[in-house]
Amino acid sequence: MPFFFFLSIYGLYLEGNVNMQPIILDLFKKQRKYLSTFLRVILKNYYYENGSIIELNNYLLYKLLDAASEDNEEELNWSF
Repeated sequence: MPFFFFLSIYGLYLEGNVNMQPIILDLFKKQRKYLSTFLRVILKNYYYENGSIIELNNYLLYKLLDAASEDNEEELNWSF
C-alpha cells in the first residue's frame, strides 16, 4: 500500500508540486522496508522530462540514503 501512495505523491512531485516533498521524506522515515522500492522508482524517473528534475531527484536520493543509513543500509538494494 505505501508503494502506491508513494507513486502518487512522487508523480505529483515530478509534475512540479513541491508540497509533496515533506510527505515523501516522511515516508522515507516511516516506511523503511520500502526504501529499495522507492529507490528504484526514483532512479527509473531520474531524468523524467527535463533537466531541472535531476536536482529534485538528487535531493530525494540523498534523503533516502540518509534514512537507509540509520537502520537498514544492508537491506537497501537495486538492480539495473
